[in-house]
Amino acid sequence: MALAQALLPLQVGPINDYGQTLEAEDRGKLLGYIAALEAQNIQLVYLASWRDPFSDPKRYAAEVFRAWALSERTLLLVFVRDENRRWHVAIQTGSALALPEKVEELRKKAETEANRMRPGYAAVHFVSGLLAALSEAQRPQAATKNFPWKPILLGGVGLFLLFLFARRICPRCGRPLRRVRSVSGIIWVCPRCRYTRAGLRWGRWPGGRGDLLP
Repeated sequence: MALAQALLPLQVGPINDYGQTLEAEDRGKLLGYIAALEAQNIQLVYLASWRDPFSDPKRYAAEVFRAWALSERTLLLVFVRDENRRWHVAIQTGSALALPEKVEELRKKAETEANRMRPGYAAVHFVSGLLAALSEAQRPQAATKNFPWKPILLGGVGLFLLFLFARRICPRCGRPLRRVRSVSGIIWVCPRCRYTRAGLRWGRWPGGRGDLLP
């Protein structure tokens, strides 16, 4: 165990490419994505290595995370190659970091791309996909938070109540209308000026006798 711990690499910064996986273009893109994540209070640390003293990528990532004393807002992305020259991708995050569920799908895709194409390409695409997933996860919350549902709902209820109230008031003299049963059905009559309004029927907007539309 002590020997395995001693074989862990040293951190030199956010990008620790001991496995020589990144081309110059890859490194530039990765640094840009790392800066974009930092703007969201997420620290990404990249490690690529040809040696895993534990022969277990998940444990290797956990031991490196602990040995480097990374913060609780850190995502450690590890690309490590086994004795058969096959690349594995592991992720270790701090306890204060909550990532979208899509991250596991991105990790599996990165592992496939690392072996079919090259690790540097896979690493850049993983971080790009992570940024997209974070943006997608935040978009519905922002829309729900910013949309003024409560004022619109209260305003709609208020207009409906005002409409019902207006239906019961004479538009000529302001007196309350009285409900009267007639041959043609229920009508509303003003006891003062005799203004008459037919009962409201959905789909029809009859006018009052000798008056405009109600």
